[in-house]
Amino acid sequence: MRYDNQALQFHCKPSKGWMNDPNGLIQIGDTYHLLYQHAREKIRPWQEPISWGHTTTRDFLNFEELPEAICPGTNGDYDSFGCWSGTAAFKNGTLYVYYAAAFLLPNGDAAQTIGLATSTDGVHFEKHPENPIIDHYPKDGCRDFRDPAILIDGDNAFLVIGSANQERTIGRLLLYKSKDLIHWQYSGILAEWEGCRFCECPSFLRMPDGTYLLSCSVIEAAEEIRHFYLMTGNFDGNRFTPLYRAEPQKGPDQYAGQVFRDEHGRILMLSWIPGWAYAHTFEHCVGCLSLPMEIICDGDTIKAFPATECQHLLSDSDPAIIRTASGFVIHRDQVPDIVYTGPLHDLKALRDEYVLEVFVNGGECVYAVLLQ
Repeated sequence: MRYDNQALQFHCKPSKGWMNDPNGLIQIGDTYHLLYQHAREKIRPWQEPISWGHTTTRDFLNFEELPEAICPGTNGDYDSFGCWSGTAAFKNGTLYVYYAAAFLLPNGDAAQTIGLATSTDGVHFEKHPENPIIDHYPKDGCRDFRDPAILIDGDNAFLVIGSANQERTIGRLLLYKSKDLIHWQYSGILAEWEGCRFCECPSFLRMPDGTYLLSCSVIEAAEEIRHFYLMTGNFDGNRFTPLYRAEPQKGPDQYAGQVFRDEHGRILMLSWIPGWAYAHTFEHCVGCLSLPMEIICDGDTIKAFPATECQHLLSDSDPAIIRTASGFVIHRDQVPDIVYTGPLHDLKALRDEYVLEVFVNGGECVYAVLLQ
């Protein structure tokens, strides 16, 4: 197999350079904007300050790469160490993108603030002159303070930011409110998890039935195990109370899922394949975005299954998948196999060179696997 993302046929990836988390996923008109963390001149992370790459598609099958959406400032600027992850919203003809703006402190630590850039044509972006629009974490957070998730809910606007109380090992999502999408007031803790180093990469949106969907990556303190949770529940304007929680993405080779609603009312999710484990493994960059998955909420069940546009690519089997009496095994020669044990009513798979995505029982379990 050719371990180079330029060999991939069905997945979004830049034409060159390193990529990681999806950012600012949004549909405007008939065009989906897929933004992502991108270091154009390097194939390894942290060798140049990160920018936001930008690709558009109308069908998730054909992609057009555009110029970088936002790029780091010069040495000493509030985002000179990178324009880290964030989300987007569209209102009154303007596209708003919120991002974690990082710069280096004298001791070498990365200070993390929140920046805003806007666009009226979906291609050219201008950073707001009042950046950083949030210049420091609140008392309930810590220096891990990043990945703002924007929700415009009627006349209200909310910004959810990943952080933690590191002394107590509590991962937290912090809530801010605004009337103008520019000036933000800290409101309090939206949600939290004990035994965690921090939370990052949240998404927050309102469901058609009036409940809310919250997603985020939660990193356990003990072994740095990374979970990606999808939760539905109630939001009273200050606190999110989960009713149902699921973890359909079982990994092992994906991270940083982002969720958004398109203009058809679908809740779609894309994640980054293959995650951090392979950052220094191959001669070329192997990163890409996953297939777009529609999030299906049915009572206490939350599933993630490929969007209609990509379903014709799926098959019922793959040479790497070996069915067993209790489920199946995804075989890999150089790294441990993936073992699924449980009910198996339906299995769909897509192989794209070295990337294998497997969907079990209509998306109850999803595996993203780098084959080697």
